[in-house]
Amino acid sequence: MNSTEDTFPRDLTDEERRITLWMIEHGKGDTSLYKDHLARATVVSACGCGCPSVDFAIDGIAPDREAGMELFGDYFYGSDDDLCGAFVFARGGQLAGIEFYPLAVDQVPAEIPRPDSLRPAVFN
Repeated sequence: MNSTEDTFPRDLTDEERRITLWMIEHGKGDTSLYKDHLARATVVSACGCGCPSVDFAIDGIAPDREAGMELFGDYFYGSDDDLCGAFVFARGGQLAGIEFYPLAVDQVPAEIPRPDSLRPAVFN
């Protein structure tokens, strides 16, 4: 779900929550804090390009956008012909969002991928 017609803040969709939880659980380092944040997260913005990327606030407080982006889970999905990437990130120690990006296509599909379609990102 991603539309310029979204009203923010809003609750995460089931798909957003499912994919974020999977990426947190399979991420690097101690991600237990981020699981707690996810339980209290709302969506405060969405990418305008049509991809399913969203930014979160925790307890109504958005992270500082000036804080560096901390990736703790980076994944690929799709085949070589339609390869895309997805990552979950934090800013200033706070769960901040999920991002989807194209690698072998011009634009990321609007649908959120199934968690079982994700695999660790390996850049050569």
